[in-house]
Formats: sequence, structure tokens, C-alpha cells
Amino acid sequence: MDLAQALEKIGWRQGSILSPRSLPTGCKIEPPLPDFAEESFLIVLTQDCDLVQTNFSKEPFAEVLLATPVADKPAGSLLYGKNPRFIQFPIGTRYFEASCHNRSRLDRRILAQCSPSADHQLTDADTGLIREWMAKRYVRPAFPHNLNCRLRSGAQGKVISKLLENSGHLFRTLYLMCAPAAIELPEDQPYRLSLWMAVATEDAKDASLMQHAREASKAMADAISKCPGVELLSCDVRHEGQITLDDLCFFSEWDFDHLTHREALQSA
Repeated sequence: MDLAQALEKIGWRQGSILSPRSLPTGCKIEPPLPDFAEESFLIVLTQDCDLVQTNFSKEPFAEVLLATPVADKPAGSLLYGKNPRFIQFPIGTRYFEASCHNRSRLDRRILAQCSPSADHQLTDADTGLIREWMAKRYVRPAFPHNLNCRLRSGAQGKVISKLLENSGHLFRTLYLMCAPAAIELPEDQPYRLSLWMAVATEDAKDASLMQHAREASKAMADAISKCPGVELLSCDVRHEGQITLDDLCFFSEWDFDHLTHREALQSA
């Protein structure tokens, strides 16, 4: 049986979970990852077809992502891929966190010597979410630096950060329209913004959740309106089914970079 057949028979695929403790003794992961915390996992990122490629020289490695358990409750700002550097997601009944920097690779032949975890699995939806989150690191829209600074500055920046930390779990995606979209404006000229805070379509049927979402939207609108050099035209709650491809010609996903935000506040 060749390598491709062995990997396919064992059941390896993108999103498979591998316990570091099941790796063969002496196995090298390059570049090295941080020390594995108890109950940490490796998630296979390599696409299915590449994972079972018959020609080893074409695809010698399997790329993996380190996932570590979340000690406390999940952070709303890190769910659903809203943050470009960190993501939290469930595996079974627990939440785990991954950093885009904690990626590595191992010899693809090693996977033929072990098996995916039978007790811990990602759903297809969460596998897709992690895949899209990784891709967004390279393709996500870049808003003007001066706009980002205005939204992060002073007391209102802290309010926005705290709001997304506490209520971010209500929203799948934040969509922002900025005018002008790609120009660094001087301090005396405001950016004009419209914000859609999108919930999952199925969540829109939950009256209690929608009430909390509207309250969070109102608080967000109040905080953004007080940021210097920003004019907020609207801030609405929508469900994903209400957002069309045509809308996305004008609105872009707003990834709230919680790490950069925290660093900016600490250095202020």
C-alpha cells in the first residue's frame, strides 16, 4: 500500500485532530511549536487532495495548527474568525484557541504511523471557519490606518474593546462601509461610517438574542460616535440572509484586531 492509499484508509483529511502525544518518538515538527499544554491538539490544515497526494516529492509536508484549551469562558471578540490573529472554537464540549503564528509542518509520512483522534473532532462548519480565518490573513480588507487609530484611541477605544469582548459572541460578522475607503485623512476631516452587525440567520428567530444584539448595537453606535474624527451614519443589526453580494461591493468585513488594540491601549 502506498502512502496516499495509507493516509486515505486511515482517514486523514483537512480538519483532522492529532494529539501531539500520539506522534512517534523523535518526530520533528518544523518550525518548533511552543510547549504543548495539557489537552492541546494539532489540527491538520493541509487540503484533502494535497494530504493524499501520491507524489511525496510534490507534497512532502502536512501543515498543522496548534490549538490550546481556553481556561475561562470564550472571548466574544475571538469567535467566528473576527480577529485576524487569534481564533477560538469548540472541540466537543470545550473551547480551544489558536494563533496564526503557531503553525508548523511535519513529514507527511508520519501520519501513516498514527491516526486522527476518534474522541475529538471538528465539525465541518468549524473546519471551514478555520480555513477561511487562515485565508483572511492575506486577503482581508485594509482600512485606513488613521481610521483604525481613531477607533482605538482614548476611553471610547476601551469601550469598543470591552463591548466586543463581552458581546461579540452574538455576532458572526461585522460589516463596515467607510468613506473614503482607502485614503489617510488629516485630523480635521472625518471618516463617514456605516456598520452592520450581522447575526446568524437562525439566531434572528431568537427574540432574546436579538434584544441583546440590538442593545449591543446601540452601545457600539454610542461609542463609535464619540470617537474623534469619525461620523457614524448608521449602525444596524442584520442577519446574514439579509446581506447580498451587491451589499458586499460596498461593505467589507471589519476584523477587530484585539491584540493590536490591546497593545495600543497599553502604550497610550
